[in-house]
Amino acid sequence: MEASTLKPFVRKGLDILFVGLNPAKGSSRKRHYFSVRAAFWDQLFRSGLITRPVDKDVADEIVFGSTEINRNGWNYGITDLVTAWAESDSTKVEPTDEDCSRLADDIRDYRPRLVVLLHSKVRNKLAAFLGVSIPRPYGALGRWLTDVPSEFFSVPFPHGNSIHDAFKIRVYKEIRAFVENGAGHGQLSGPARGLGEPNGSEGGQPMLSSSKLERARQVDGLIEKYLRETGADIAKPKDVMPFLIQRGVFRKDHREGFPLRRLLNELADSGTLSAMRTAHYEQKAKNRLWHFRLPK
Repeated sequence: MEASTLKPFVRKGLDILFVGLNPAKGSSRKRHYFSVRAAFWDQLFRSGLITRPVDKDVADEIVFGSTEINRNGWNYGITDLVTAWAESDSTKVEPTDEDCSRLADDIRDYRPRLVVLLHSKVRNKLAAFLGVSIPRPYGALGRWLTDVPSEFFSVPFPHGNSIHDAFKIRVYKEIRAFVENGAGHGQLSGPARGLGEPNGSEGGQPMLSSSKLERARQVDGLIEKYLRETGADIAKPKDVMPFLIQRGVFRKDHREGFPLRRLLNELADSGTLSAMRTAHYEQKAKNRLWHFRLPK
């Protein structure tokens, strides 16, 4: 490790604050974030978060230091969980509770609308420090700090892993929709509510039809109503099926909630599980175990 030369781009009024694990040595030596590879900037462009390609050598000054190419003139910032040290091998980086406390304090001070965690170590360490659950590996995570309205999102690191670029871009498109539909203001009218685990075929999966996504959002609203009316903390597909059948969503049940599980699996496989805030699953070797909880 070596001392980092990078200075975070953080300020009040941010629409999105990106949080990496730590500065890479190459970026620190060049004194610019993500200046060794262009993957991060390409993903932002292809998702529509920035409006034109940008030279990686000076991209941070343009994207984080101004708003000239940012979608709708949004304000973006960036920092790291570990800010003091530069290291390119993430296995050598072990964030401390002090790092998490500093980041949490920065979020409380600057109050960004959305906090995007760019590395699984950041997500896992911060969740453990704050004592919050991780509802899904990637996508919308909810509000992790009770005293600020900032919403949290998890995104795979831009490079150096086996996750398809297509999946990463899809997550960034969810972030774009999230901000456009009122993130941080309690108005989540669009489908940006969290993605499941990527897999080797994720990049080639087609998106579901708009009618099926609308049906999923209808089901989500009814399940939330069921949970509130019954006072249940958690429910399984077989528990809510009679309620959904009564309201005409499904005609009949078989195999203890199979029609609902089929819809949930289609959402997860296409990367659009975001349509249902109540839905959660535990991944087993051959299938997913689904359950529902009230959204935070």
